[in-house]
Amino acid sequence: MDINEIMKQIRKDKGITINRHGKPVHHKTGYYVSVLGLETVPSRKDTLIKLKIKKHLSSIEESRFYYLGVWVNKGRCYIDISIHINDFWRAKYIGRLFSQKAIYNCKSGRSITL
Repeated sequence: MDINEIMKQIRKDKGITINRHGKPVHHKTGYYVSVLGLETVPSRKDTLIKLKIKKHLSSIEESRFYYLGVWVNKGRCYIDISIHINDFWRAKYIGRLFSQKAIYNCKSGRSITL
């Protein structure tokens, strides 16, 4: 998937999760936990968003455990690197370990505040 297709998907669905090969991922169960920081970019800055996505994709190329999450909320674009964890309690523990405010529930499509 090229960067322009990724941007179209973000606009259409208000977000996307991408694996290390740049392919969209849709886990039906489990939780995403951000482990390597979170960046925010004004959502109207497409050029900057594209640069950040490319940068983060290149940083996860070597690991099959990392995913790139990009989503839009209240006019801002958020970009993070996450891991997918099946067990709720383990996801909560790791989320707290990495000082996260929330984890993402793949089944419900909602964040869970920690």
